[in-house]
Amino acid sequence: MYSLISVNKFCAFIIMELLSVTSSNAKNKRLTAKFKVGSKTQSVSFGLKGGKTYVDGRSWAEREAYLARHRPREDFGNPLTAGSLASHILWGKHDNITKNVKAFKNKFKL
Repeated sequence: MYSLISVNKFCAFIIMELLSVTSSNAKNKRLTAKFKVGSKTQSVSFGLKGGKTYVDGRSWAEREAYLARHRPREDFGNPLTAGSLASHILWGKHDNITKNVKAFKNKFKL
């Protein structure tokens, strides 16, 4: 898929694809998302290992509180950030990671 990236008043299409979301080998991180950006591969680790999220049974109210608390300092609109991945996949609208990954891919056209 193509994602629109704004660069100095010019628009360029970057081929970006979400390849996988797997358990992370990084210290204290729960998951790693692997992206193909152009011809390069980029990995982003996110989520606190051992942390409880909406997909683990936290309530809708706790989900809303998490999003409100993190929205001011996280870039939820950039799919390559850990904050965006956590908010959409671990704290997404569904209590199922697979459904949240699918929604993430649809939202960002990946």
